[in-house]
Amino acid sequence: MSDQTPLQAAICAKIDGENVARVGEEVFFFLFQLDSEIRYGLDGTGRWSLVAPDENALRVFAAGTEAWFIEWLEHARDDIESAARAGAQTCGLPSDLVEASMPAVELVRAVLVSRSVFGCRRALQWLWPSELRAVRAELVELADDSAMPQPVRQLAAHLVVTE
Repeated sequence: MSDQTPLQAAICAKIDGENVARVGEEVFFFLFQLDSEIRYGLDGTGRWSLVAPDENALRVFAAGTEAWFIEWLEHARDDIESAARAGAQTCGLPSDLVEASMPAVELVRAVLVSRSVFGCRRALQWLWPSELRAVRAELVELADDSAMPQPVRQLAAHLVVTE
């Protein structure tokens, strides 16, 4: 029995495919690029990663690296997910699994904790209703933070779901 997720199994099946890049020694499934020319995609184990312009190294999304992906919040969530699905199809990966693997909640949580006014406003607008419970504690803290502007606190309070 394999410990692989369905996405990891799909990646393993496509690892030697024509739409797979090498960044240094790492496998990289390039999915989409935004205005900054940063390339976003998945590494050979299914972790969200990026390649910055003029770099030849993957930066893997993990706790403490969320700021590398902040550019996502500058775009509509639907646009980011649509770009990821299209890129997945180009790479021959299951688009639904790629979309589901996006670290949206982790990114939003990190931005809410950062207390960046602009970032918090964007992050609050980026959440899907199904994700509200996962960031409930951060929403409650943000809603109670008197240092934040009232519109941001009100939006956070509005998004708090009951336990």
